[in-house]
Amino acid sequence: MNTAATPNIYKKLAVVGEVGAGKTQLIQTISEISPFATEARSSVDIGKEFTTVGIDYGRLSLDEHTALGLYGLPGQRRFSMLWEMVKGELWGLVVLVRFKPHGQTEQDLQQLEHLLAFFEPGRHHIPVVVGITHSEDVDTAALEQLSEATFDVLTKHQVIAPVVAVDPRQLESSLTLLELMLILSEDADCDLHNFETQYHALLDSPDAGPDAGSDTTDPLSDTDSINTDFANTEAIVAPQQGIA
Repeated sequence: MNTAATPNIYKKLAVVGEVGAGKTQLIQTISEISPFATEARSSVDIGKEFTTVGIDYGRLSLDEHTALGLYGLPGQRRFSMLWEMVKGELWGLVVLVRFKPHGQTEQDLQQLEHLLAFFEPGRHHIPVVVGITHSEDVDTAALEQLSEATFDVLTKHQVIAPVVAVDPRQLESSLTLLELMLILSEDADCDLHNFETQYHALLDSPDAGPDAGSDTTDPLSDTDSINTDFANTEAIVAPQQGIA
């Protein structure tokens, strides 16, 4: 990866979702700089020891001229003032939905509704990609049920978006979200060829970890299979193993 060139185009990508969905982990996985994390020990039982209480920040180069700022936002409504700080001039919105073994509650869907109502991606023509996390060993029927419920909420807010299972711990899985975002984006400055070069440079990096490229299927090897007219599809569900 060429780190000598100074990018002259800066874009903002917000990563949002409920508590424990994997926002901090996603940014830690794909950021090319040491991310700035704002986690604190939770005072209530939320299923994990730490939770995001500020804005997690990372950065990823899309090409030698374009840098992508990664903004991970806490999912609780009381932090909506932080959402406001990031909302303006967004390039894209990644929504992480945490799969729950006993089913999603009405409150979970309401939280997704609140996020979409706040950021208004349909109104502002912001590309959206939805990632389902914590879905390891989940049968297809359960995953499809959650994707359909998610799609119903998206449709209500006039948002058409791919819904894919994602493992925020795995670099290749996480970068697939960005590849989908580039496909949805109308911005010609960040073409898929340039991103593919950066993508494989990251996978080949010694910091990528032993499992970074463990999946033998390269999601960038056949972009035509992903470049679907999302307006004519109900949802896209791509199960993966080892989600966390």
